Amino acid sequence: MRISLLFFGLALLAVFAASVSLMASGFDIWTAVWLAWALLFAGIEGVALTNDEKGDTLSEKLRNWSGIKSNGGRSPRSWVIFSALLLFFVWFPIHILTGVI
Repeated sequence: MRISLLFFGLALLAVFAASVSLMASGFDIWTAVWLAWALLFAGIEGVALTNDEKGDTLSEKLRNWSGIKSNGGRSPRSWVIFSALLLFFVWFPIHILTGVI
């Protein structure tokens, strides 16, 4: 756990340094922030994937938060969350390709 926290702290520092470097290279603040967010997510998920702890990856957290059981059982809340995710993943490519909404 301590190594994971140390890695997370170093990842935060690296993201901050990358953001400052990107802005110094001419990127606007929003580009730097979104790229930093992507790097931070990759760092967090990378730590979660490489350790032996259960319930620390994003997919495991989503299953836990939505009430989806490992044996396939689902709560009504899980269907609401699943439907929202499905709608997002249908809407987002259309939004990117067309610029609508």
